[in-house]
Amino acid sequence: LGRVWFDAVGLTPAAYEVLTRLCALIMIFAFARLVCTLDADLVAIAIVLLTLQFSIPATYPSLAQALEAALLALALSQQAGGNRRMALILATIAVFAKPSMGYVYGALLIAIWVLRTPSGSRKARFGREVAFPIAITAGICTLLLVGFYGPSAVINTVLPISGVTTYRAAHFGFFAGVGRRFWEPGYNSWVMYVLGPTGIWIAATLFLFWAAAEAASRLWKGLGSQDGNASLRDELILTCFALHVTFIGFFFENQWSWIYYSYIPIIGIVAAVDISPLARRAGMAVCAVAALSLFGTVHSSLYLWRTRERSAATAWMWSPPDTTAEWQAVTDLTRGHRTTILDTKGAAELMFPGFQPPTSLYLDPGLMLPEEVDRKVQEVEDSELIVVPLMANTCAGVPRAPQFHDVLRSFAPVFRGRYFDVYQRSSVASVPH
Repeated sequence: LGRVWFDAVGLTPAAYEVLTRLCALIMIFAFARLVCTLDADLVAIAIVLLTLQFSIPATYPSLAQALEAALLALALSQQAGGNRRMALILATIAVFAKPSMGYVYGALLIAIWVLRTPSGSRKARFGREVAFPIAITAGICTLLLVGFYGPSAVINTVLPISGVTTYRAAHFGFFAGVGRRFWEPGYNSWVMYVLGPTGIWIAATLFLFWAAAEAASRLWKGLGSQDGNASLRDELILTCFALHVTFIGFFFENQWSWIYYSYIPIIGIVAAVDISPLARRAGMAVCAVAALSLFGTVHSSLYLWRTRERSAATAWMWSPPDTTAEWQAVTDLTRGHRTTILDTKGAAELMFPGFQPPTSLYLDPGLMLPEEVDRKVQEVEDSELIVVPLMANTCAGVPRAPQFHDVLRSFAPVFRGRYFDVYQRSSVASVPH
């Protein structure tokens, strides 16, 4: 859905940044509305403020994640006030922004509606309160997207059947995949548990699991009763619990993917923190962990401020001095030659002159499409020099497809660095280095 905005009005990268900030403002509004709706006490407000840098990240990998986060956070704040119809509409739109958690949340809202609605009136009210809002919202989004991209693209996007294959190929997963690096002691120092996001994420998760068990007991006893503030609060806690468990079990990717849904456990514990004196004391403990994490964020930000620099060589992006110097050497070496960037992801071709235009989006295992690989191989074959970034965990070396290793046999290394390698076609006159 975000791409429609780009294509419709020709948005620039700066406008993209504005949109991500707008999504963050929507999430802040959602948290403010949640606090007002729940009439939250000081402990809940302190949790919201101390965890803002955790629950609302400064940026997301793409606009899709930012849009989904804004829509779902706003939907949860609507649900807190009992407006499930609006929450269902927002969840439906979220499916078209990023087809994952929106499906789960929508199914939960329908299940809650069934449990909350007396059996005698379900049939008469289902169309007006459930089916009609979903159909109208989905119809408008579908027509808009089909008009821009055609029915095939919309179907393949809204029904992400290839997602399972992608997760398997990339070894994603919280328990058995690369996501273990987020929480497993062997991959982290103690600093990550005290001053990093891991500690606050674990603390919020444990609190939410305990609060959900308590809420489930209370809600089960009151099934079939009319909605009340306490009942709606328990419903919100259990909803956040179910969404968080789904994320852990099915949607967790690598060690950085915690940012996708970090707001969900925070919303759940804000709803639970003033239910009992014990919950309030647990909330104070979460505040302490969040304060340490906030201190760690401030400390690391100051460190980065002192150790990074901006220059024309890096298009005024922040970078360590040694990386800047090496990138400058690479651009000097490739100037005047037909050069291709061979990486798994990035936008160097768009930000720096002198490189061949991009022909692929992602060249990660499970994400690269055969036609993208073919186009990139053809681009490499038509080039004199190849630049391969070596950034750990992001663009680490030649994409893992045999076609790239085969085509690189016609090239020889002319520059070996810590962050970049440069290869030259064997038949081209030697480039000074």
